[in-house]
Amino acid sequence: MNHGIFKHEVMIVDDSYDDLRRDVQIGHEIEFVYKSRRFSITQAQTGWVLSEFQGSFQTFTTYNELLEHGRIDGHCLADIWGSVVVETIF
Repeated sequence: MNHGIFKHEVMIVDDSYDDLRRDVQIGHEIEFVYKSRRFSITQAQTGWVLSEFQGSFQTFTTYNELLEHGRIDGHCLADIWGSVVVETIF
């Protein structure tokens, strides 16, 4: 038995854009990879945040605004979602 050693395990999720919409609508937060870069969608006191790990971020008042206006490399989330790997849904 291994005590005191923790291994971070990533849960890979097959998630469609419709699943993304439903997940953020009910308040879930999501971590994903796109073109070998890590991103997250999280809730903050001011609304929703789309951010690149160790990089830039975009803030939105509502999840609908995030889904409609959030951009990665100039592309909306709906256009790139088939190319992302969802790692974790909180």
